[in-house]
Amino acid sequence: MRNISSRQNPLVRTFRELADNPDPTGERILLDGARLVRDAHAAGAVFEALVVASSRLRSETDEGALALALEQSEVDVIAADDKVFAALSPVKNPSGLVAIARRKVTAPPIICGHPRAFVVAAPDVQVPGNVRALLGAAGAGGVAG
Repeated sequence: MRNISSRQNPLVRTFRELADNPDPTGERILLDGARLVRDAHAAGAVFEALVVASSRLRSETDEGALALALEQSEVDVIAADDKVFAALSPVKNPSGLVAIARRKVTAPPIICGHPRAFVVAAPDVQVPGNVRALLGAAGAGGVAG
């Protein structure tokens, strides 16, 4: 596992630039936290960069365990000093695991193009719990996209 210990490392700039200017295509995404990283990996996303805070590797944490497991499955994992990690993370209280992942974006015409498409759109949602409730109800109803 490689280590970075400087905020001047180009990887720090890469994370900050993506946080400040998200990819308009949605193909390249910034993830913070074990749950998002685990879900992205399970969905087949390819990791461009995966960074774990060094302190999470020194103790038994979900982030550290996931980083080690992903490294075993041949994902390139980088350890970062905690101060450097804080500079990488897009959130105020970093989780200890961040990644830049690439995913296949499905265009709306493909989702809506099915003759019996059942699609839910949720523009401008401000409360994450509302999205969870909407997706749960939609999934129970058989939504396709």
